[in-house]
Amino acid sequence: MRTLLPVLLLAMCVALPVGAQGADTDGDGLPDAIEKQLATDPNFAETLTLVATDKTKAEGDNVGQDNYAPGLDLVAVSLGNVAGNRYLWRVDFADTYVADNSGFIIYLYGDDDKTTGRQDMGCEYMLTCGQGSGAIRAFAPDGKEHPEPLRVAVVGKSLYLCADLTITQQEGKAVGAFQVLHETKNPYKVVDSIALTKFAVAGDSPRAKIIGLGDLTASRNMNVTWG
Repeated sequence: MRTLLPVLLLAMCVALPVGAQGADTDGDGLPDAIEKQLATDPNFAETLTLVATDKTKAEGDNVGQDNYAPGLDLVAVSLGNVAGNRYLWRVDFADTYVADNSGFIIYLYGDDDKTTGRQDMGCEYMLTCGQGSGAIRAFAPDGKEHPEPLRVAVVGKSLYLCADLTITQQEGKAVGAFQVLHETKNPYKVVDSIALTKFAVAGDSPRAKIIGLGDLTASRNMNVTWG
């Protein structure tokens, strides 16, 4: 599961220090500038559901023997629908997320059928963030791979990933499973992980998407310094 191959570069992480967040019109904790980067609605408060937690090294987790940093230590994963089939992930770390030496992957099982998707795993998506750049490896039922858009941003201790995803819908819920792998580039090895975890969150929504994830104007590479 070590493979991290960004096949579609859309945007560099916009890193926003907690003390320089700027306007947050809807009061959901995501500054308007970050919502624009993620292609979410700055006028509508997003609701995310906690879907996994993970112990820190200080709490006894077997994590990062010679590549440890608190900003690489997974703490929690939250997920929510933000419009149509667009979903926003928030991954929390023990300290400010360290993007420079990070290779992060969410393996998403969207149809509860391990005979479809990636042939050796059964996942439909790999949401990746490597060295601050986001990409998706998506897999058709027959295993054929194609790239899809992913938006990424960092706010303090949290990494956000936003994507349009096909997830099984049951009684108004999006249901599936995921696992997380987090590596460092130097040395190139696992630093932390979250085992296969099932989830059920608010499903596809009639809310309109405010912008396409692959829009060329909005998805330009960005390297913003906030004072």
